[in-house]
Amino acid sequence: VFIYFLGTGISGVFSLFLIKEDLKFRRKGEISIKEVVKFSTPYMLSSSVHLAPRQFDIYFIQFFFQTQVVGLYFLAKSLFRVFEEIVNAANGLIYPAAVRQIAKGDFASLNDMMTKSISFIFFFNLFSVILLNLGLTEILVKLFLSAKYYQAIPMFNILSIVSLGLPFTILGGIIIAYGKPKTSLAMMCVSFIFWLITFFIVGKINSTPLIALPHIVYYLVLSILFMNYANKHFGFKIIQLYRVFPDILNTLKNISRKRSKK
Repeated sequence: VFIYFLGTGISGVFSLFLIKEDLKFRRKGEISIKEVVKFSTPYMLSSSVHLAPRQFDIYFIQFFFQTQVVGLYFLAKSLFRVFEEIVNAANGLIYPAAVRQIAKGDFASLNDMMTKSISFIFFFNLFSVILLNLGLTEILVKLFLSAKYYQAIPMFNILSIVSLGLPFTILGGIIIAYGKPKTSLAMMCVSFIFWLITFFIVGKINSTPLIALPHIVYYLVLSILFMNYANKHFGFKIIQLYRVFPDILNTLKNISRKRSKK
């Protein structure tokens, strides 16, 4: 906890130092407190609802299953954070860019950015999930981690399927940037209800292999809702999910051209 507070404190101070030239304090401004509260409240609530499955899952598992299962799930969840951090990094870059593009009304660039990022991360995760379930998890865990992680390998392999829904959470940030935080909140609430129902069912039948199913259902429902909204308002077509392949091909062609010119 001390390390966490120390790291956060240093990060905050350094961030203030970087933007010190832009910090201007005054009593009156272009945005009223009411507008700030109106936007930030649903934004805060949507973040809380989205974090809820990842924060409450341990308690639900503890309620329905044995403590040993909780321990295995915690280890599997620790390994899964690699996937989460990839999307967190992407969100940190895409959200401010989306705000600028929406403010300029440049929806063509917005569509280009969101489809490129989601397509790349989705297929990266898909290939990773396939390789991990074919035995890569066991190889990596035995190479770099202690023996306590060995029993968590099967659970992690199932949990890795959740990563296929993570890229679509980028659309949630874009919807918020579009000025619709309440819409994003509503979609997350619906998905959270499905998560609760699924967890209750899995707990009642007491099936350890299905512990990851509530998360799979949550991200599946959320992805469908986000994609449907993005299709209507940002022109995000399902076919654009495959654009990573022509993008990679074009990149390789450009590299080949540059080398041939040299």
